[in-house]
Amino acid sequence: MSVRLFRRSEVDFVPVDPSATPDGEYALARLIGVKQSSTLGGGLVKFDNCSIEWTLLYDEILVVLSGNFRLRYGEQLENSLDAGPGDVLWLPEKTHLAYEGEKAELFFAVYPGNWRTLNGFPEV
Repeated sequence: MSVRLFRRSEVDFVPVDPSATPDGEYALARLIGVKQSSTLGGGLVKFDNCSIEWTLLYDEILVVLSGNFRLRYGEQLENSLDAGPGDVLWLPEKTHLAYEGEKAELFFAVYPGNWRTLNGFPEV
């Protein structure tokens, strides 16, 4: 594998479960997956007028690129952090959370990159 440049103008976002966000947007652009690396995954994600609840199966770093992003976390999602452009969040594996945003676009990196395979999910 060699060095690669991903131009923002050429990135395609794919809606993730549109039925879960009928009035909002949750879309993903996977840039680095298992075809490129088994140790690291990454890409871009959009959250707008939605709340996506999940328990992490990996370590994750988020960088807010635009918009307003809110992370709720804890067993009952009782804690929250608001972040804006330029802010960076680190989320350890097994964190229970909800991603929320208003026209938020973020860069994400996850470790391990092959977390789907390790947890019995099909690779996409």
